[in-house]
Amino acid sequence: MFCTKCGKEIDDSAKFCKYCGSPVEVVTEEPLETSSDVGTAEDAEAFEEPVFQPKNRKRWVVPVCVAAGIAVLGGMGVLAANMTKAEKEAPKKVVAEKKEEPKKETAKEEQTAEPEAEKEPEATYPKDITLDAEVQNKVTELLDLLSKVDASGSGHNFVIDRTIDSDFAFSFLLESMLFDVPFVDGQPVEGWSMSEDTARQYLSTSIGVSDCTSEIISISDGMISVEPVQGLCAYGNDTPQITKVTQLSETDIQVLGSVNYTPEIVQIHQPYTADFDVTLTANPDSMWGGYTLKSINKWDETLEAQMKKFVETLGWCDHNSNRMTNAKSLPEFSSADLSKTFLWFTAQFDESRNNSKM
Repeated sequence: MFCTKCGKEIDDSAKFCKYCGSPVEVVTEEPLETSSDVGTAEDAEAFEEPVFQPKNRKRWVVPVCVAAGIAVLGGMGVLAANMTKAEKEAPKKVVAEKKEEPKKETAKEEQTAEPEAEKEPEATYPKDITLDAEVQNKVTELLDLLSKVDASGSGHNFVIDRTIDSDFAFSFLLESMLFDVPFVDGQPVEGWSMSEDTARQYLSTSIGVSDCTSEIISISDGMISVEPVQGLCAYGNDTPQITKVTQLSETDIQVLGSVNYTPEIVQIHQPYTADFDVTLTANPDSMWGGYTLKSINKWDETLEAQMKKFVETLGWCDHNSNRMTNAKSLPEFSSADLSKTFLWFTAQFDESRNNSKM
């Protein structure tokens, strides 16, 4: 490009001539109009772009803003309402949870308690039981001492009387002394006297009776003294055999069994076996396995021994038929004669064995 003032060549992009400082006038060549660019005025108006009208903008901007404001306010209102509702429901939920927790704990406690109740079923009586070996040994020792009380004197004492009273208590105490039962601080009685309190405690925990009476016993200055006696028993006895133990209640048991007796003088008495049935009650202070004698329900010869005795009595009736029934044999006895003879011999046997007449 050339400067129009001085005619020197300058850069095409220069706005002033570097030689003379005159402003450079840029000559722009107008493009030639083509037939496609030439149109009528009407065509030009048809293709004119729409001009933005500020007036129309106000018409839609205002409603939009109002709607947006209403929407914002509505949203804030809903949000505030939800927050208030949540705040109100939160304490209720906490209270409900607190109420549910005790229910859950109670349910757990009930579930825990149920197995305990199942472990302790109600006891039903009577029921057969087995005693501990040590307890059974002690109970057997008590039964052995009772056998000696039964066999003392002429024997068969329990057939005559099974009452546990002061007389029974003396017999029990005397046999305990004769057979060295260690009831005085774990030792037998030395001599024939002991502390009254010791004797009463022993009797009370053994047979349930503390008083004892006899013509050969005296009590003075807190001591019980017994006149020296020599043990006299018509029979000796084997160790009693327990055959059955039944729990009658929470405290009482029934003991069944038998004991064999052997006479000291065979010419006078015959050996026999007695069945016994006694009731014992629990007593932690008792030396007999924790049990005290409550009652003697039965202590008598077995049915076999009784039948043997019956046949033996009939034999005596037949043997003495000549003297008792005018020379009649046993088959010829009338019922009255047989009854009279049988009762007579029975009374004689009872007198010799028990010192008691019918």
